[in-house]
Amino acid sequence: VEPYLYRDLDTDEPRHGNYRQWQPIIPSTQRPDGHARHRYRAMLWLNAKLQARAVPVDSYDIAAALIETASAKVLVIAAYDPRDMARGQSQPVIGMVR
Repeated sequence: VEPYLYRDLDTDEPRHGNYRQWQPIIPSTQRPDGHARHRYRAMLWLNAKLQARAVPVDSYDIAAALIETASAKVLVIAAYDPRDMARGQSQPVIGMVR
């Protein structure tokens, strides 16, 4: 499911809801064309109590974050699969993450 985005009327940038206890992680790349609601298609909501940082990935279909705990580091990835492979329009999602 794509994240619900809306267009900021002043800046024309995509915006998402804000929730105090959650931090949004969005893709580091956005589509330059089209409506603001379609600038990216993946998103993570992480609990604000976690130590997390966004991991840059060159795709508007992938959002990634590295969560650090006292005992481990965990890479969390949200990837949108457009199911366009038959038309040859899909980004190689697995290759983008590696």
